[in-house]
Amino acid sequence: MTPTPLVYLLAASHSGSTLLAMLLGTHPDICAIGELKLTSLGDVRRYRCSCGAPLLECGFWTDVTRRTRAQGVQFDFSRSFTDYAAGAHPVARRLLGPLHRGPALERVRDAALALAPGWRGHLARVQRTNAALAAALQAATGRRIVVDSSKIGIRLKYLLRNPSFDVKVVRLIRDG
Repeated sequence: MTPTPLVYLLAASHSGSTLLAMLLGTHPDICAIGELKLTSLGDVRRYRCSCGAPLLECGFWTDVTRRTRAQGVQFDFSRSFTDYAAGAHPVARRLLGPLHRGPALERVRDAALALAPGWRGHLARVQRTNAALAAALQAATGRRIVVDSSKIGIRLKYLLRNPSFDVKVVRLIRDG
């Protein structure tokens, strides 16, 4: 299986990543729908898609959900399992909280996570869900490259370890 080309925007909040993602999304080969970690939606029953429809009634997202489920992944927006911390055991969530701090401390984090209850299974599920979502987005849009503007270094760390992706990183720095 050919890995999905994924462009990951690594940035601090309020750095222009949303604007960059929107500009990238105008390219005919690029699908940019925002932050694929899907944790900032709030109440998904009230959240509206950019088309104006409620998210759960939007034709595009209904199609993406159907395509994701057709890959054997039980995807839904209230429990999307695309964020590595969401749904993890409390110990794992706590370990995932600090920002990425370099190779030595990341090895310590990895060792501690290996001891966290259910971490390996949770990680595998999140990796599968991210891959299925990206493939569903490719199929629904007919575009080859997917952009993830989630911005978080820890998320990038695990996406880089996911063999389903060929990740290219765009690091955006806002110099106030």
